[in-house]
Amino acid sequence: MKRLIFSMYTDNIEEYKTSTNDFKRNQFEKYRNLIEKSHKDYALSCKADYVLLNPREVFYDMLQFEKIYKLEEFCNDYDEVLYLDFDVVPNKNVSFFEKNDLKEKICCHWIKREFEGLFGSLKELIKIKQRDYCWGPMEMHVKTCVKKSMLLLENTKSTDKVVNTGVIGLSKKTAELLRFKERMNHCNEVFRESLIDNLYPFEIYSNWEPNNEVYFSYLIERFNIPTQEIGMQWNFMITEEFNEMSDAAYLIHHVTKEFEKSFGNVESNSG
Repeated sequence: MKRLIFSMYTDNIEEYKTSTNDFKRNQFEKYRNLIEKSHKDYALSCKADYVLLNPREVFYDMLQFEKIYKLEEFCNDYDEVLYLDFDVVPNKNVSFFEKNDLKEKICCHWIKREFEGLFGSLKELIKIKQRDYCWGPMEMHVKTCVKKSMLLLENTKSTDKVVNTGVIGLSKKTAELLRFKERMNHCNEVFRESLIDNLYPFEIYSNWEPNNEVYFSYLIERFNIPTQEIGMQWNFMITEEFNEMSDAAYLIHHVTKEFEKSFGNVESNSG
C-alpha cells in the first residue's frame, strides 16, 4: 500500500484576507520548520511519504482550490493520500490511514450550521450576527447557504453541513468519483446561477464567492459520493470561539494560528 501525506506552504500570499493577516503570516514564519518536522515525523509513523509543496500562487482563494487539485493528482501515483493544511499539527502518532476507510470513502469532517427557519429564525440570526461581524464569504453559515442553493437548482436534497477541507483523505477510487478539477466549470456555472436564483436575504447572498469547501461539499451531495465522518478528533479546530486544546485529539487544526499551544513559545524560526 503506497501512501502519502502532503501539505502546502508559501510566504508569498495576498495580504488583504483575514486568513492571511500580519499576525498569521508571522506565526507561520516563526513556526514553519517545527510544523514541517511534525508532519514528517507523523508521516514516518504512518509509514507514508511526505511532501510539502511551495506553490507560486499568491491568491488565497485559488490556493484553496489548488490543494484539492493536487490531492486528486497525487492519487494517480499513490493508493491513499492525506492532505493536511499547514496549520494542522499532529498531536498523537495514531495512523489516519489505519483508522479511516480511505479506500471506499472520502474521509473528512463536516461542520453543521443548521437553520430552524428561512424567514423566521434566519432573519433573527442575521440581526444578531450583524452586531458582531458581516456575513462574509468565509462564514460557515454563508458557505452552507451557497451549497444548499446550488443543490436546490438541481433538485438535489441538501444537508446543513459543509466539509472543512483542512484534513482530507482520498484514494484512487474516491478521486475518480469526485473528479473535482474536471467538474470545476460545472460548479462555476451552477454557482453563478445560484447568485441570481436563490431564496436567501440580500445580506447573505450579496457576499457569496466561489469556494473550495462549498464546491467540495456540493459535489459529494450532488453525486452521492460515499464519505466517512472522521470526527473532531481528526480535525480538532482551535478557533476564537473554542480556544482550548484537547489531549484526545489526533490532529490539532490551529485556525487562530496560535502554534505555541502545540510547540510552546519560540523567538524566531526554528532551524
